[in-house]
Parts: sequence; C-alpha cells; structure tokens
Amino acid sequence: MAELSSDVMRAINAMSEAFVGRFNAGELDELVEGFYAEDASLLPPDHEMVSGQQDVRAAIQGMVEAGMGDVSMETVKVEASGDLAYRIGRYSLGRPIADRGKFIEVHRRQADGSFRCVADIFNSDGPAL
Repeated sequence: MAELSSDVMRAINAMSEAFVGRFNAGELDELVEGFYAEDASLLPPDHEMVSGQQDVRAAIQGMVEAGMGDVSMETVKVEASGDLAYRIGRYSLGRPIADRGKFIEVHRRQADGSFRCVADIFNSDGPAL
C-alpha cells in the first residue's frame, strides 16, 4: 500500500469518532448516512451478511434494540491506496455484557471525494458459544 496521506487518515478517524458518538447516542440515521456507502455490506458475527444502507441500518437498529451500547473503538492500523483504504482496530462494548473484539473496515472514496465504509466485519475476542 502507498503512503497514507494525512487527509485520508483524518477523514477515516473523524468518521470513526462520529460512528462511536452516534451509535452511543442512538442517532442511527446519521450514523449510517455518514459512515456507510449506499452499497455497503455489514458482516456481523453469528448473522448473515446484509448489504445496502437500508439493511445495514436495520441490522444496527436490531443491535441497539438488543441492548448493545457503550461502544468504544481503537484504531490499530489504517492503510490506503488510490480510492480504497482499510482500517483495523479493536472495539469494546459496555452492554448488554462487557465484550472486546476486533474489526476491519474497507473504505472507498465517493464521487464527492469523501470516504465511506463499503465492508465492515467485526467479532468478539471471547470464546465461541
């Protein structure tokens, strides 16, 4: 991967901070529109993949309704090349039960020059049930 520009790093970090704030505040429309591309795919643990902003929003709504909250995220690595970037990191949940895990996101530059997540997968560090 090419050297990461500070503009791309700032954009992806800002999106991550907004994601956490909006998730924890229950601002799901703003979260999905500001973070995910229209053709995004979400690959949550123990569930089928969902694609498209509307279905991604519904999946996240289900997580919130199940009590998921107090999310925090830590970026471990961001790399970019051309119109694609990826972010690897760790997350923690405070409820419904404390959990820690890891994630990878793929971001693609949009027509307006912004980046949006096109693929998002995460899973727990805990043992499989």
